[in-house]
Amino acid sequence: PELSGEHVQKAFNAYQTAMVPIQELSPLNPVRLGLCLNCAVFHQEVLEDQDKAIEIARHAFDEAIGFNLGRGEDWELEGFDKAAVREVLQL
Repeated sequence: PELSGEHVQKAFNAYQTAMVPIQELSPLNPVRLGLCLNCAVFHQEVLEDQDKAIEIARHAFDEAIGFNLGRGEDWELEGFDKAAVREVLQL
């Protein structure tokens, strides 16, 4: 099915709305990282804005790494696909 401008705008608005409260979660939270990754893919695939997609994914990744390094722990997330994060960062 073809996406109309209205559907794209609604999806964009939903991502923007969701990104505000998600900031209260830990940068390592799989829901937060997953939302950021999905938002980055939306920007890449639907909005065709590769720069914004990379910015979103890189910011989430850098926050997670920085948060974890500050705690002195290895970066391990159960059920989260690190390869997907790397793929988005290599766009």
